[in-house]
Amino acid sequence: MDKQFLMDVIVQKEIESIENESESCCTLYLMNAILVHFRPCWFSNKRINDAFVDLEEQLDQYFKKFGKREEYASCLRGDGPAFHPWQNIMDSAHLGLIMAATAKEMRYCKNVFQQYVRRVFPNAKKNHAKFFDMVDKELKAVIPQPKLGRKFDVRDQENVPTHPSETRSGKELMDLYKEMMNYVFMLMVGTPNFSFAGEMATVWTTILSNDSTVTADPSSSPARQASCLNPSFMAVASCQPRFQELMSTIFYVRSSGLEIEPMTRRVDRRKERYFEAARETVLPAVRAFNEARAENAKLTNATARLSKALMAEKDAHAKDMDSMEQAIGEERRETKRASAYNEEVSAMKEEVAKARKKADSAAIDLERTKAALSKVQEENKRLSATVSEGRAAFNEINSQLISMIEEQDLFLDDEDLLEQDAPPAPTGVRDRIGEDAYQKLSDKKLVIVGGHSNTQRVLRELFPEWRFFAVNEWLPDTLSSADAVVILSKYVSHKSYEQAKSVVKGTGIPMLLVNFNGPSSICRSLAEQIF
Repeated sequence: MDKQFLMDVIVQKEIESIENESESCCTLYLMNAILVHFRPCWFSNKRINDAFVDLEEQLDQYFKKFGKREEYASCLRGDGPAFHPWQNIMDSAHLGLIMAATAKEMRYCKNVFQQYVRRVFPNAKKNHAKFFDMVDKELKAVIPQPKLGRKFDVRDQENVPTHPSETRSGKELMDLYKEMMNYVFMLMVGTPNFSFAGEMATVWTTILSNDSTVTADPSSSPARQASCLNPSFMAVASCQPRFQELMSTIFYVRSSGLEIEPMTRRVDRRKERYFEAARETVLPAVRAFNEARAENAKLTNATARLSKALMAEKDAHAKDMDSMEQAIGEERRETKRASAYNEEVSAMKEEVAKARKKADSAAIDLERTKAALSKVQEENKRLSATVSEGRAAFNEINSQLISMIEEQDLFLDDEDLLEQDAPPAPTGVRDRIGEDAYQKLSDKKLVIVGGHSNTQRVLRELFPEWRFFAVNEWLPDTLSSADAVVILSKYVSHKSYEQAKSVVKGTGIPMLLVNFNGPSSICRSLAEQIF
């Protein structure tokens, strides 16, 4: 069943539950954040990005009207570090407001999310009813009709699996829900006041070690399922550290236009190369970006604390000044009745002057603090620009690399394949390549495509177990028990190469390109490439 259709059903189910529980608002917020930033390939809705921005702006309006932003933000941050990766794409104050249990906050969030759902999922209610009609039909197909003089209603029957998850369609619904929770887990695991127990339990919960430093296994089922994502760089940086290598690799493959299919396999050499490339390019940029954000958060929090302390001190001095000015006024009135108080009044004036001087000094310190904060913000902009430039350079280099691999003209046209142009077959090849290389290659079952007939004759004598195909001879449609297909690109037609490539595709058999003519050079190259 179409996952986008099931997503409509989940949204309608959660919007109906908002009346009784604030967790439904939280589930809606997290799932839609996943759809916006992780961008699974099975979901397509042009309205969702603008609508999600409007939703966050409406949540901000609450704080502009009632304040309490820091109070709600601290509910999610706890006593831990000032910066969590998920704060790259989600505001901790928004989540704190959504999870609030008071009637006023729940009513406000309910109205905001109902507006959002009507804009992004206008057919959700209709799809919701359609889905449960489908579930009823599946139940009727296996349960005898009751002998009642009224319309059959599955809810009136005893011992009937009325929960949608017990039917085929219901299982698909629950599978999608668990898939979305897997992605939420990749963001929020380890976050204070956010549990992944019970209904929120995920596949990651059961297979991951309690050690948060252990990287997620790329061959596990949820890791392979995550290959459907097309995350933004900010989404990659927002994942918890143990998932950043996996998400960096998916981002590398998607942004480079590479084939995503190897990421769905448990073991694939191309998948290993994807991970190696991501570790060298994307992952360092992600870590540098988060380190800069964490450092900036520390500086911002320290500046905020200092500013708050200075403001409190300034307010205390202002109160002292008010008290002293009131005292001076009282003393002035007393002066009219007794000149003896004049000296005390002068002393109080001096105290007032000192207090004002102290307040002025505090104001100067506050201005300096604001200037320091401005410098920190400028540095943050510079770091963000550096990251953007790094990403652009990475994309350019990777594009050039792909072009070199896919478009480099390594092959000859048919009219260039002239037998008389090749040198005579050499002798003593085994001695030149060395006994270790010979033994390594003789243990392999290779399929050789192309090469001069003299070259093929020498290789056939050395390795009788290998299979050989001439320059214009095509491979059979199926290959079995072959360790690799070798293309001798110096002496093969482009048609033969393309046909061999199409046969190998999807079999898991590696294809190796050897850009040499001589048997000795060919053998040495193969010995280096084959493990």
